[in-house]
Amino acid sequence: MKKILIFFYLLINIITLGAEEIRVSYPKNRVDFNFYQNLEEDRYKGRYIDLFDFINKDKKYNFKYKIEKKVEKDLSDIQIRKLGNFDSNYNYIETPYTQRIYVIAKKGITLENIEEKSNLKIGYLGKGIEEIEKLKAYYDIPKNDITIFKNEEDIYYALISEKIDIAVIVNLKKSSNFPNVEILTTISAKEYIGIRKDREDLYQLFSKNIEKFDIERVLESNKKNRVEYFKYLYKDTPIYEDIKTRYKEIKILVPSKEFIPYYKVKGLDSIGLVPYIGEEIGAFLEIPIKYVFSQDESWDINGVDFNKEKATLSRGYLRNEIVGINKLTDGTILTYKDLEEMTIIKLKDTNLNNLLSKLNNKKIIKVTSFDEGMKYLKNTKNSVFIGTQLYLNYYLKKENLDKEYKVSQYKFEISTEMTFKDEELIKILNGILLSYPANEVEYIANSMVVTDSNLSLKIFIVESIVIGIILIYGILRFKRGKK
Repeated sequence: MKKILIFFYLLINIITLGAEEIRVSYPKNRVDFNFYQNLEEDRYKGRYIDLFDFINKDKKYNFKYKIEKKVEKDLSDIQIRKLGNFDSNYNYIETPYTQRIYVIAKKGITLENIEEKSNLKIGYLGKGIEEIEKLKAYYDIPKNDITIFKNEEDIYYALISEKIDIAVIVNLKKSSNFPNVEILTTISAKEYIGIRKDREDLYQLFSKNIEKFDIERVLESNKKNRVEYFKYLYKDTPIYEDIKTRYKEIKILVPSKEFIPYYKVKGLDSIGLVPYIGEEIGAFLEIPIKYVFSQDESWDINGVDFNKEKATLSRGYLRNEIVGINKLTDGTILTYKDLEEMTIIKLKDTNLNNLLSKLNNKKIIKVTSFDEGMKYLKNTKNSVFIGTQLYLNYYLKKENLDKEYKVSQYKFEISTEMTFKDEELIKILNGILLSYPANEVEYIANSMVVTDSNLSLKIFIVESIVIGIILIYGILRFKRGKK
């Protein structure tokens, strides 16, 4: 056995030594589950390692990683995790990975206010973000209107004192410590890989194969690396060991057994955004997850919380577009003010107080389900059913009602958060919740919204299989009876 192990060790070394060494540089102080050095195992891990292993299937290259330096005479062959500040010595390839950029402003400021300004002052946290150029082009902002800040506190105080109109922050760290500012919108910024211009072989290899690392592979890599990274980060810490000892199971509260896109019971499985995240929480803590559906039951995590009215700076895992649906024969809702004097129907679990408080009318009907809401909408004149776009679109298509009702053109954003009863639990899970890229949760949310044709096809296939099994069983029973 020992000889076999020695043989394989030598074989691996021969293969590694035979591979061409490629120097890969990575940015300092950007450590997360995308890319990190596991000191216990003395190797680099993360989503980029999965991507590089996929592209380098034939083991032709041996990648050596080092921190990127500002001035580097001997340029690395490859740069990773580039988010702007591109170098003319490299060609850049878009990756499947993103970072979230937050656009925030003083409370009460809207995107419409920003578009009306002739001289917009932007505060920016960080340097070299390529997407700032897109923002500048969109709002037609002169270059000298941008101020660079070194920390979040300075940028918040600049907003409150009106030294700047809006702030652009990559990967927001703080939550609701600054109640007078709020998120206007978020932008997903793609990360890039830079290939040195004289390495055409590497550029062709990456550009031809990176798209083959499809969404399913990305999601699989995400789930594996998130759990591994946070286990490595918290291993042997008192808070991690305490949580694992105190909890026999983690109870996650959801509004109902069918609350698209957050939760849905499908046979024996739970699907949706909350189970997607819940599965990783369970794997990270090594504690079973249980879902409960009533506030009256004991719970540890509220999986779908719209009710944190004071948390204006939400770090929620999904930004929702709120829309209204009304009858085709009623007026079209083009602006926020078109909601005035209408009877508003809303799901009781969706907090829209921030939106509705700005309206003069107080005709609000709270319902517990889509069916109940549609019943009121059908029988109430000049009414509108307000909710998340995914939820309302899903049921309009499922119930074949999209030809009788229309979706408003006006949209309003709110955020979904997970909230906790135990402060220690939120401390240890906060990093995981912040690590979900916008495109990942949006993909999971949208994948729950299926078209009628797909739904009918699935039902037909399942029914056909069941009928086939019953027929085979009947034939076998008949033949046995004859014998």
